[in-house]
Amino acid sequence: YATSFAQIRINEILVSNIISNLDTDNYEYGDWVELYNEGSETINLNGYSITDDIENPTRYTINENIYLNANEYLLIWTDKEASGVHTNFSLSADGEFVGIFDPSMVLVDSLTYPEQHPDISYGQHTDGSWGFYGFPTPSAANSGFFSTSANLSPQVSFSKSSGFYSGSQSVTLSVAEPNTDIYYTTDGSFPVKNTSSTKLYSSAISISSNTVVRARSYNSSFLPGKISTQTYFINEDISLPVLSLSTDPDHFFDDEIGIYVEGTNGIPGNCAGVTNWNQDWERPVGVEYFSPSGEALLNQNAGIKISGNCTRIWDKKSLALMSRKKYGKSGFDYTFFEDKD
Repeated sequence: YATSFAQIRINEILVSNIISNLDTDNYEYGDWVELYNEGSETINLNGYSITDDIENPTRYTINENIYLNANEYLLIWTDKEASGVHTNFSLSADGEFVGIFDPSMVLVDSLTYPEQHPDISYGQHTDGSWGFYGFPTPSAANSGFFSTSANLSPQVSFSKSSGFYSGSQSVTLSVAEPNTDIYYTTDGSFPVKNTSSTKLYSSAISISSNTVVRARSYNSSFLPGKISTQTYFINEDISLPVLSLSTDPDHFFDDEIGIYVEGTNGIPGNCAGVTNWNQDWERPVGVEYFSPSGEALLNQNAGIKISGNCTRIWDKKSLALMSRKKYGKSGFDYTFFEDKD
């Protein structure tokens, strides 16, 4: 395909958007490709196409007037919604090609990106090089810590593992790298620096009741580390397997984005009126699974949705868990059903 200088270029991508920015068209944490108009004239994107297959340049074509002014940014959501700025395909966190074609089938810009990591974007630096940004900057100029290699800050270690304990416990956090800060939460949300629910670790955490601790390391020389989650049950007697789910409470119970409530942002169906729980929304969740003896069998991040049809109206709702590479792993590290992998 022919290529030429064009005003439109790819500036940044986020292929594992877990909690970075919510798409308020669909109220999902969709992945995106950010376009930038570096020219002096407004461009109408009607007729432009975006693809992840160089042999299929028109995989998704924009069929409406969408104007991108000079020096402005636009997010193209790769979420399979197939409408407006929402493509009919998704991008792989394992790495692949993405390209933009103009209406004349001229390749305007393209990118072949490497493996991606949750909530870490891949963008173009001011010197023209491409690399990873620790904090995505949707619809804005790329900024903050930049690295051409995906060197993450080491994962946080816990002095006590998830499990069942008698009496109050003291848990210390550590990381195998000097000059590294540890941030943590106890409300189920992701630890994100400079947010209200996230605390800077300074001394042992005292735990006297059932508590989820989620922690992440930050170092000025590395990209933010992976999130670690440990759940502590205090004075609980069990005889059945236990499933622990941890997420930001808003993901379940907020009127606007919560999946478990009637809310104010729903759709009708499934024997109910207009309710949030009818939406096909997916939210990030930490999943831990314990045997009846209290042995920890599974600990990983995943996605969660409300499941079922008319059972959605009941106080206790069915939940579907999805393992996806965007959360860190495809597949669950435990055989829940003997006849399945």
